Amino acid sequence: MKNSLLKNLTKIKARKIENSFLIEGFSLIETALKSKRLLLNHLIVTNRIFSKYQGFINGIGNEKIFFVTEENIKKLSFTKTPQGIIASVTYNSSTLDSIDFKTIPLLLIIDGISDPGNLGSLIRTAEVFGVDALIILPDSCDVFSDKVIRASAGSLFHLPIIFCGYDEIIKYLNTKGFYNIITVPSDGCEIWRFNFNSPLAITLGNESRGISKPMMNSSVYRLTIPIKGNADSLNVAVAGSIILYEIAKQRNLLKCGK
Repeated sequence: MKNSLLKNLTKIKARKIENSFLIEGFSLIETALKSKRLLLNHLIVTNRIFSKYQGFINGIGNEKIFFVTEENIKKLSFTKTPQGIIASVTYNSSTLDSIDFKTIPLLLIIDGISDPGNLGSLIRTAEVFGVDALIILPDSCDVFSDKVIRASAGSLFHLPIIFCGYDEIIKYLNTKGFYNIITVPSDGCEIWRFNFNSPLAITLGNESRGISKPMMNSSVYRLTIPIKGNADSLNVAVAGSIILYEIAKQRNLLKCGK
């Protein structure tokens, strides 16, 4: 592999090239390449792994396949024991106006969530329970980081992701008739009593600071998840999952199996 390509891939690993990132591991790469939202730039493999996935790799196209040494794969890997196969991809950016709403519109707005594990878990839940698009607001963690990708179990590759400022998303929600909903620890409407059969945007805030002031001020409804015990609140990923499940249940979107 040429030094220029290695340097470029190192920049991508460090997330210094917009919308480009690395995916490590056969299972995640196989899932990613089925997505119409990603463009494969390079497939990096070692000789050790080639024989195991030869059929899959040969189907990629020789111009995108690059063989590297074990030493170089370690420089690109996110783990101590590299799996020997890494893809460099570019995400095809979406816009608010390009969202394809299939049923009653549902957006999930990420308002400053900082933990990659929480964000990845929410993305996985969002894809499972019928969210139409993921909106990323300023000061949120990197949605294309390896930790987010792994926590999402590949669901990241199937959701439209839109990066917005506060003014842009608030204007869009007001223009399109969305209800912006936030959660509060107490004194909100209990989620079981709320009717979710309208165009909705669920805003989830930072783990410690909570919802930002612009999104708080623009919220139409405030919901509370009743809890029991000594904890005063739920983890943001857990709270978001409970709300999205309740929405899917009310909208009759749930089914067992595929």
